[in-house]
Amino acid sequence: MLTIITPCSRPDNLGMVSKSIKFDKIDKWIIVYDTTKDRTYKKSFEGNLKIIEVECNDAGNYGNQQRNYGMSLVDDGFIYFLDDDNIVHPSFWTLLDKHMDDENFFYTFNQSRSYEKINLFGNRIEMNYIDTAMFLVNKKHIKDIKWDANLYQADGVFICDILKQNPQSHKFLNAFACYHNFIE
Repeated sequence: MLTIITPCSRPDNLGMVSKSIKFDKIDKWIIVYDTTKDRTYKKSFEGNLKIIEVECNDAGNYGNQQRNYGMSLVDDGFIYFLDDDNIVHPSFWTLLDKHMDDENFFYTFNQSRSYEKINLFGNRIEMNYIDTAMFLVNKKHIKDIKWDANLYQADGVFICDILKQNPQSHKFLNAFACYHNFIE
């Protein structure tokens, strides 16, 4: 069971994001609209039972409070965090089918950053070396861990905390299976 959580302040990107999702392979896609600063949004996917569109007005930055709210809506299974300026890498689905089936593990993989002429490798779970789209985590590994509401590098802190609480549960898959800020 896989849930994708997308914090959203750029709804115009959601059409492109949705085209990259293989809906037959997920349980649900939770889009959490950032309604702080009196922002309003028109729901884009009403009627699709696999897409849940909710609002979060909790103060914070970088979509972190929206991620926390999205996690609270998931009871179990895997969670993948996908920003609203990114798409799912086609290789992610292959890895999911072949390797990411054991709920006793959380998984990291490599990130393609071809436009920056650098890449990140998921075998290094450290601050500044891992990004939001580079990991797939089971809800049971998260326990009470939250994304820091105001920290830009909250993704690094989050996955480092997951590793600290679950040191024997990590599997690195040496493949490029995500992008960084794919949508300009």
